[in-house]
Amino acid sequence: MLSSALAVYEQCTIPPLRSAALKKAYDLVVYEDEDTEYQDLGPVSKMFNLVVRAHVDGPESHAYKMHERKRRDYMWLGGDGMRMCGTNGSQIWDTSFITQALVETGLAELDENRKSLIKALEWLDQAQIRDNPKHFGSNYRHATKGAWGFR
Repeated sequence: MLSSALAVYEQCTIPPLRSAALKKAYDLVVYEDEDTEYQDLGPVSKMFNLVVRAHVDGPESHAYKMHERKRRDYMWLGGDGMRMCGTNGSQIWDTSFITQALVETGLAELDENRKSLIKALEWLDQAQIRDNPKHFGSNYRHATKGAWGFR
């Protein structure tokens, strides 16, 4: 019953307003895809954006193919069936906490740890976000230049 009522409600729109809203929603999907190189912000938006781009752009489009390639970062077939992860990892957190622990305990001063510590710091430097997202002003995002992502 609820589905039928919502189907009727769906038809009670002002067509130009509905078209403008759909275009804005689609633009936000495209902006997120471009800002994240089709990685998207997480597995839920990843699959949502994949469906949107397949519907609007088609399964043969460049956008859909990029989504298909990057989808494997979140979903894959394992020995026991479909697998999915909630994020693409926490390597920055792990590396920064280990590095901080080495410094705080004085273990960073030991020669045997110096090479690993330097590599960790170099990796953290490379992982830092160097620019704001391309569309952050129009995509309702905060400036992120100088921050680190959750990966």
